[in-house]
Amino acid sequence: MKQTFMTIAALLLVCLGAKAQDEAMAVLTHGTTTKTFSGRAALINAYTEAVNGDLITLSSGQFESVASIEKAITIRGAGLGVDTIYSTQPTVIYNNITLAIPDGVQGQFQMEGIFHNDSIFYANNQKDAKFVKCRLNAISAGQYQMTDDDNYWGTCQNLQFFHCKIKGVLVCNSNSTMSLVNSYVESPYAIDETTSNISFRNCVIKANCDDTECSLCGCYLTNCVVYHAESSNTTFRYNDYTVFTNCLLPSHWTPAADRNTYQNYSNVTGIFKSYDGTYGEQESFELTDAAAAIYLGKDGKQVGMYGGVIPYTPRLAGPHIKTLQVSDHSSSDGKLNVKIQIENTAD
Repeated sequence: MKQTFMTIAALLLVCLGAKAQDEAMAVLTHGTTTKTFSGRAALINAYTEAVNGDLITLSSGQFESVASIEKAITIRGAGLGVDTIYSTQPTVIYNNITLAIPDGVQGQFQMEGIFHNDSIFYANNQKDAKFVKCRLNAISAGQYQMTDDDNYWGTCQNLQFFHCKIKGVLVCNSNSTMSLVNSYVESPYAIDETTSNISFRNCVIKANCDDTECSLCGCYLTNCVVYHAESSNTTFRYNDYTVFTNCLLPSHWTPAADRNTYQNYSNVTGIFKSYDGTYGEQESFELTDAAAAIYLGKDGKQVGMYGGVIPYTPRLAGPHIKTLQVSDHSSSDGKLNVKIQIENTAD
């Protein structure tokens, strides 16, 4: 159901000068107050004024990223891709981001409905950060500096991904935990076989080792589909600590017989409707009707991203900025007419 909540006409105090139509915009919400920022630096400017617990809502468009996020805030975009049904464009953030929220900060960092084109690093010991319906490029540990001036690699606890697409590497450092639900990931790498713990539920995983080492050692996979193009498992590792439950695996993999897995596919094109092993931004990763009926999880629903309690959808279920129109000219008293359409999309 599509519901348009409201169209807000706001008069903002700005400097005189022309403004482009449909400019990228950030709205900072603190309690019951809001403040707007426009242009590619809008996210940076909104973040500068934000405090823990605030919400930054981004319109469709392109934004420069905040280099280091040290506040427990929510950043919510318009979506990870083009939505032809609801006529929305993606919110795109460029440049690397480092999550560096200090220990002791109350609250959770969350990112929703964002297409991020570079790397996200976790520094120090990041806890409970959550990504929802985002297209991400790469996730890995970043360096941080202690008071003794020595550099250390970051760790994370309960880093969460829900209905996400991760195009590149996902690195889980030692003494770290991550969970992915109804998501796609390419090149997962659990660095330590006993202390790097990644939990995958109803995910599609491409074991791609062309550019980086990758490993599922010590990971937990439930109702997942794993694609691996190699004819042997020598370039992709799993071990006795890897737990497979109702997973669809390549035919050349040889996990223990008691791990309750499906292993009878050797050609990925016989399992997916369109996915051929090459990532595409518009790829849905849907199983064929035949595969969806045969390969079931313990819950009786299909394995992969469209099974489980909440099947994958890229569509945001909450309110977001659909359109923004800025007047070309300021009024005589220095005010600018800004019209924003806020929309709520729900399945």
